[in-house]
Amino acid sequence: MRSLYTRFPTRTNQWPPTEGVVDRNLDIALSQFAPRSQTVKDKAVHTACGVVELYPQGKNIDSKPGLVPAFTQENKSLGLCANCQAVIYPYKLLKKPHPGGQEPPKDTCPVCGVDALRCLDARELKGFFTNLQPEDFDGQFEWQPNATRPSLSVNAEVGNIQRILNASVSAFNDHIISVNDNGGNGGFDFQNAFIYGKPKPGAYAVSSDKNSPVTTSGSAYRVALLSRRKTDILLVNIEEWPTGVFADPTTVIGRAAWYSFAFWLRVAAATQLDVDAMELQAGFRSLEQNGTVIGQAFLCDHLENGAGYCRFLEKPKEFKKLMDLANPNILNSIASKWINQPHGNACDTSCNLCLRDYQNLAYHGLLDWRLALDMAQLVLSASSVIDLNSPNGSIPNPWSELYQGMNAPITATLQRLGYGLPTQFGTLTGYVHQNQKRQTMLILRHPLWQDNHPEWIASEASAKAQTHYHDYEVKSANPFLILRRPGDYA
Repeated sequence: MRSLYTRFPTRTNQWPPTEGVVDRNLDIALSQFAPRSQTVKDKAVHTACGVVELYPQGKNIDSKPGLVPAFTQENKSLGLCANCQAVIYPYKLLKKPHPGGQEPPKDTCPVCGVDALRCLDARELKGFFTNLQPEDFDGQFEWQPNATRPSLSVNAEVGNIQRILNASVSAFNDHIISVNDNGGNGGFDFQNAFIYGKPKPGAYAVSSDKNSPVTTSGSAYRVALLSRRKTDILLVNIEEWPTGVFADPTTVIGRAAWYSFAFWLRVAAATQLDVDAMELQAGFRSLEQNGTVIGQAFLCDHLENGAGYCRFLEKPKEFKKLMDLANPNILNSIASKWINQPHGNACDTSCNLCLRDYQNLAYHGLLDWRLALDMAQLVLSASSVIDLNSPNGSIPNPWSELYQGMNAPITATLQRLGYGLPTQFGTLTGYVHQNQKRQTMLILRHPLWQDNHPEWIASEASAKAQTHYHDYEVKSANPFLILRRPGDYA
């Protein structure tokens, strides 16, 4: 737990204080208590501005650095890649903190090879304080959830790996990392803080209004807020991919697939273990393997040092039971509940009845239950057919509901953009623009398909071979993007 002090306690007769303080779990505090974020308490809005550690000393309350390690000490930096989302911790040893007013330097990422790895001066927090100027709550406030998802470092010490179904699975104990880099700016510019004009040892704050009780002075240093929690982790990697099918973590679609699968794992694990999903966290990490950037989904126990859930799910029998929840042909499985009505038709992407919850609020726009189930199908078998139309046994393909029929969401959207009725090109469905000057046709293909997928190559050739479309430009259309960014196809 971490505390946000809305006023500084002065006496030790009641420690820890019960008034003038807000407590949150560290993972939440990393966002909610970050500088300039706002918290509502007792009908007032409190704006966070700095960090400090308070402790009782005799009859007084003393303070010491709210950042660990303090500015006067060396720090192990954190590498965060903007291209592939890889996390490297520890990265470089920093002899002194990064200066304020400057973005952190960029290096070549060892995972994806792009010059997008930011070297962050990330430090852990002991406590937070506000600008000591509460405002009346009028129903509106600004909360800035800037912390990254729970992440696993590239150099985490993975335990024994075993092959189960079409996945490599490992359970081990290591650090889960979250960092708040101020929305990609590399951190917050902290200076020494003065409270009501008096220096507060160890208190650092961002610059604020000159009329504020909290002022700053001295050199500014850009620091990201870091959370490290050691717990049990279950790591899942897809071993074999069908030809032309892949979830590339360097693309939006690839990240969406890994996020969706990770949060599906959390829902499935909570169902199998009969626990609240909030007792588990989920995410994915990027890794270089044989010259390719791959993704790996993970689950972790919310409790520090673990509750044993991930160790239990690592057992082959239990992991197979977990993945059976992705089989729509099994009665009452998660897949059957999501595919069948009323959820199947009602949910185009994701909702609170499938993948969304408060914990993954920042990723709601990426989550897709159909992608999650397809990723799970790949874990069940490397021979799984991943497309938009093939049924799974007696169960229709859930993607087909999005484009088959006049009122289907994708068909209706493309018609509003000037495209005609669905047309068959080989085994795939396409749409031809009705404006002759445009000479454009879109062919729907699965979000995980790559350009070397055999069916895509055949359908593209079929479209170009048709005489009346000979000069038309053939483009692939991604159902994931059509529903979220239809303007890309205008």
